[in-house]
Amino acid sequence: MRRLFGKTIPASTISSQVSVAGDIAEIRAALEIRGNHSVDYGFVKEQRLREQLFIDNWRMENAALNLKEKEVDRFYVFCVNAFYQIENIVNYYFYTLYPNINDLLTAVEEATKNDSDGKKSFKFKRATGDFVEKNVGDIPIFFKMNALCNLLFPNDVNLKSTLGSLRKVRNEGEHRCQIIWNNKDSSNKLYTFFNKTSFNNIRIVLKKVVSAIKEKIQAKAQTKKKDNITSKKSYVDQKEYKSTILSLISKLEDIQKAYDEGNVEECENLLDIGFSVLASFDVDDEKTQLLQSQFEKWAKIIL
Repeated sequence: MRRLFGKTIPASTISSQVSVAGDIAEIRAALEIRGNHSVDYGFVKEQRLREQLFIDNWRMENAALNLKEKEVDRFYVFCVNAFYQIENIVNYYFYTLYPNINDLLTAVEEATKNDSDGKKSFKFKRATGDFVEKNVGDIPIFFKMNALCNLLFPNDVNLKSTLGSLRKVRNEGEHRCQIIWNNKDSSNKLYTFFNKTSFNNIRIVLKKVVSAIKEKIQAKAQTKKKDNITSKKSYVDQKEYKSTILSLISKLEDIQKAYDEGNVEECENLLDIGFSVLASFDVDDEKTQLLQSQFEKWAKIIL
């Protein structure tokens, strides 16, 4: 994924002793995974990324089932691994839909241009000076998540807030989150998030984001497929057009030759063929109009 997004995978990468591309049963055993994955990432074409997403999803669900741990600890691990999935699938979305870096930067700028809390603007602005964004990984996840929400969920304030809270959980770290939980300060937005959000709430948001991204990526793939077919058809049509024009010119030359030889019957046959081809040829331009007029002139002479 360094090649994909220009950076390494987050701390969710599995132990170096276990290959991500290795046997799934071995991976599950190494990670002591009890549950099954709750999100289907089968649509992700990049194998390395797809397997990492499944592993983070397994870890997330494993935390929910690990009743030996305190709920606050389980919820923290659940949220962090949910965020890893969000971060990577958001990167994949922008990487796939905007392969050109300038198009990507413009899309994020445009999608966040109205983001503000009333006092401060949260619009993304591309870097200036020595540093220049070269890939999707160079854009802060804060702006990419906001851009995604504005593009795919423009009216879903709760979803956008939940993604923002997951990012804060990841940024604060386990120790700090435990302090926030223990202090039970209702004015702290992260404590409110811990207190009012369930495992399933997070799961629903994750599935919703992934489902919307899947739909957009598959729609683009379908459009690309249609464009390729159209392009191929256009190429074939151009060849057919040229071939037909040359064939009609050849018929006119043959009419001239047959006329010079006094073969009126052959002239009539060639005229019938020429008019038939022009009638079935679904093109009306200067070349076909000129050819039509030439056949009509010969018809006046011969018929």
